[in-house]
Amino acid sequence: MSETEKKSYLNAVSCLTKKSAKSGIAGTVNRFDDHVAVHSDQTPTIHWVGHFILWHRYFVATYEKALREDCDYTGGQP
Repeated sequence: MSETEKKSYLNAVSCLTKKSAKSGIAGTVNRFDDHVAVHSDQTPTIHWVGHFILWHRYFVATYEKALREDCDYTGGQP
């Protein structure tokens, strides 16, 4: 990524930390926390099953969608 692309991505991630949490998972404060909490909650079960790759692809897609829709990010997911 170019320096401009890196800055754009980091600004979008920072933006997620300024948006209120939606997941309802205990301890989440912002949208970034939502994604961390979902991943953490699912780790004990999802990482050991055959459909892990599909789940993780969907998980990353929801994160990228939040960057785009909530924070106007237009770049690619590194």
